[in-house]
Amino acid sequence: MKASDLLTKTYPKVDVAQSVAKLISAMVKYKEGFALVFDKDKYIGLVSKKWLLDTRVDPDQMKVKNILKHRSRAKSSFFVPKLSSSTALKRMCQLFVNSDSRALPVMEKGKVLGVVRARDAVKALDADLGHVPAAELASVPAITISEKETINTALNIMSRKGIDRLPVVDKLGKLVGIASLFDIIDRFHAPGGKTRMHVPSAASHQQGKRSGYDIGEKTNVGQHPILNVVTHFPLVYTVPKDAKLHDALQLMAKKDLSSVILIEDEKPAGILTVKDVMSEFVKG
Repeated sequence: MKASDLLTKTYPKVDVAQSVAKLISAMVKYKEGFALVFDKDKYIGLVSKKWLLDTRVDPDQMKVKNILKHRSRAKSSFFVPKLSSSTALKRMCQLFVNSDSRALPVMEKGKVLGVVRARDAVKALDADLGHVPAAELASVPAITISEKETINTALNIMSRKGIDRLPVVDKLGKLVGIASLFDIIDRFHAPGGKTRMHVPSAASHQQGKRSGYDIGEKTNVGQHPILNVVTHFPLVYTVPKDAKLHDALQLMAKKDLSSVILIEDEKPAGILTVKDVMSEFVKG
């Protein structure tokens, strides 16, 4: 399996001269957590939605070119590895794990042929790893958050633990739903919106710097209840704790997921991510 076998030519992209609002709109349009950035026809880098937690901007005013130097200084994932058409699957997975990126560009003679998405690469691993118990690769026990907590608390946990989603539980520890970083951004960072969001400093990957993102001047939405952004169970996609990896990978492929929750007695027992599966494959 090579990069050319997994390549897609349909992906969000934006020019450095356009606004950050355009960047966000492109991600939303294609329902992706990343976008490729170009300077006219020249590929510059790839940016993900996670970047929005590290940067304080007015998306309608700031241009993408103004964030380029900032991202370089922050040593972010803006400059991700490049693939060639012949890059093998194991090497692709290694680059995904090391870069923590949701997609990698496939290039030839300085031109972008398309991208390989992490979720497409992980689908190809079923033949090698499908027989493995999902719980062996998952993060167990699951990191959870109470339904009584705020969005700020969720963002703090995500930042400390290096994750982008959290199972939300009731007072008995039973699954209520899932809170996703990307759902938070989609809801409160929509171009042209009227809310103002301050992400707490603990949620920044730049120690000592203030982070967050502004739209308008009204409300600190980080104090809103986490339930405001929860995808409620049973809409949350889960597999039993004793499921094989094959079942989890099939669900990820069918529902276009980057992670699934392992369930035992209606309680979240673990979280299995695309990165978990790739890390195991790279070790083999």
